[in-house]
Amino acid sequence: MQPPRLPRAALILALAATAACTREVAAGLEEAEANRGVVALARSGIDAEKIADGQSDGRFRLVVGRDEATSAIAVLSGEEIPRLRPTAAKDAPFVASPEADRAARVGQTAQAIERSLASVDGVMDARVHLDVPQIDPLTSALAPDAKGARATASVLVRHRGATPPIGVEEIRRLVAGAVSGLAAEGVAVVTVSVPLPTSSADRQLAWVGPIGVSRGSLPAFRALAAAALGGLFVLSAALVALAIKLRRTRDAQGDAGAEPERAGRGASR
Repeated sequence: MQPPRLPRAALILALAATAACTREVAAGLEEAEANRGVVALARSGIDAEKIADGQSDGRFRLVVGRDEATSAIAVLSGEEIPRLRPTAAKDAPFVASPEADRAARVGQTAQAIERSLASVDGVMDARVHLDVPQIDPLTSALAPDAKGARATASVLVRHRGATPPIGVEEIRRLVAGAVSGLAAEGVAVVTVSVPLPTSSADRQLAWVGPIGVSRGSLPAFRALAAAALGGLFVLSAALVALAIKLRRTRDAQGDAGAEPERAGRGASR
């Protein structure tokens, strides 16, 4: 008699328990943005896992423990993760006008500058607004010395700590170098310091009966506990099956020994 085949069922139960203990809190993130989210969550005492997003190539999603989902969403919201991305204008003409094409190029330049600033360690977010007036070639040819409207830019940088990780003059040179006809003096820069999030001590531990574990390790602890219970169940079933088999073997041996004894008694009579 073979013991029941339960290890596969125990493994399925353990995997189901692991999946039930996690929640997705962000999806469709670029790798740099996902890494920033993992660091921000770890700073707040939340263990997060970065997983490739199967619905978008080159994108990632963040998964945390079920009990930490609400806190994780609040932390990511404070970090502006995921970052709002501009959407394409509705009812856009099939053939773009020169003005629309020029506005799109200016917007793409602003987004590229924002990504460059956001890549600096310590910068949480950056917003760049460009005002690049169109220069009429005919007017410039007739009056080359005339002073027309000048290009300007406004930059907002949110950073961690009291001191900006990048200087104001460096930001001005970066923006002016990316926009044709823009002087560094025409770039207005505003930096905003965002305090580091604080996590209270009572959020660091979660109690499962008399056992205290970190909240970030709680899903793994539950999965291990489920796997241990499944293993104990399989071991108990195997021991019961073995005990039944041994008992049947002893009974069979007892019956086999009793047959000669009964045959000897019959012959003596």
